[in-house]
Amino acid sequence: MLCIIAGRILSMFVDKKKVAEESVHPRPIVTLHHDVATTINELEPLTSSLSSSTTTASTIADESVSTLQTEATTEEDDLHGSTTSIVSSESTSTLDPIAASSAVDEAAAIDESIIDIAKSSLLNGKIEASVDALLQVIGVIPDHIEANKLLGFILLTMQKYEDAERFLYTAVDASKWTDSDAVANLAQVLIRTNASEWAIKALARGMEAVKGVDISGTLSQSFGDAYLSVGNYTQAADWYLHAALKKPLIVQRWIRASTLRFPQLGQDIKFAENVLLQGYSSNPASPDIVFYLGVTMHKKGQLNEAVLFYTEAIRMMSSDALLVGVVDKEKSSSSVSDPPESIVVAHRDAHAALATALHALALDSDRDTALYQSALDTYIKAEQLNPTNEVLLANFALFLKEIGRGDESTKLSLRAHAINPNHPDVMRAVSECSGDMIVASNG
Repeated sequence: MLCIIAGRILSMFVDKKKVAEESVHPRPIVTLHHDVATTINELEPLTSSLSSSTTTASTIADESVSTLQTEATTEEDDLHGSTTSIVSSESTSTLDPIAASSAVDEAAAIDESIIDIAKSSLLNGKIEASVDALLQVIGVIPDHIEANKLLGFILLTMQKYEDAERFLYTAVDASKWTDSDAVANLAQVLIRTNASEWAIKALARGMEAVKGVDISGTLSQSFGDAYLSVGNYTQAADWYLHAALKKPLIVQRWIRASTLRFPQLGQDIKFAENVLLQGYSSNPASPDIVFYLGVTMHKKGQLNEAVLFYTEAIRMMSSDALLVGVVDKEKSSSSVSDPPESIVVAHRDAHAALATALHALALDSDRDTALYQSALDTYIKAEQLNPTNEVLLANFALFLKEIGRGDESTKLSLRAHAINPNHPDVMRAVSECSGDMIVASNG
């Protein structure tokens, strides 16, 4: 279905005007790079709100609101697709001014009605219906800001970057670069097409257009994404922090600003601790911030503190999952919804981190049997939650070897090797737990 949608858009707008010469990015479209795949893959489009006349710039977990300014249009698009000219330079002298004003208002109302239909369709997962509605508006008013912005967002999420760029640039140009959501999404396209330097230039132009007043932090967040993608970690952290300060209740901004999701080279543990403590002051009920505070303590070698933070994060995440697992009355009294994937992933990551922290504490202890048992129990739980995490399996294999369970250790290290034989932790586990067997199999 997505291919059909993309094809329809291409066929209708193959002659759509090209980017003006003064554009910041007349350049070839190239494929997404993977130099920092672990971070780039986390970047999310900044999306328009689908339920109101405001626009929202966000990651999956991020929501920030900016006012949408919609101008009256000069053409009418009825719900069946026919159009009627309302005002033109040749006919204004013969039109009744009151009637003309009423017609413009009616046209604007019709356009907004269709936009509302598009948003409602998208909210309900009816992408094709949403695209059809947006194309109906754009077919009559090619530079309609909201329609181009929303269609560009849809295409961005579909990874149709060239088409997304075309519509988003139209929205940006029509708004004279003052629509920060459109500018931010245009930057996201450029980041994903290996043109981050152009993304930075586009964001700078957008920031200039709003006179540096980034109320929702939308532009700041995209600046962070762009600088992260080119390996300028200091600038990325500063921009993410600026975005977090603009909307302190958006947890993911604090986590990005912490640098703990950056490649190892770009992480700053002291900075991370300060940022996360500030984020915690605004979001004391956030298990994600508590978990990353645990990561900070772990990296600082403060293992007891790390264990406390991890344990509390797991408790909080479990509570969140229970709150999400509510009865779906529309289906049946016994139907319970599954927790979101984000909670599931965070929950298993926290168990894996707790297991390794307990493992390290046990090694530092004087054969504390209680600690070893806690580490073993947590490893077992973590493996159940994430049986394909090769690093977890490698650490678990080393732990089993240390407590004298050699056969299990060998099997676990071989499972990790089958998943990712080139990971340094896996290679170490294989060498220590089943080196002879690997040599024999390679012989």
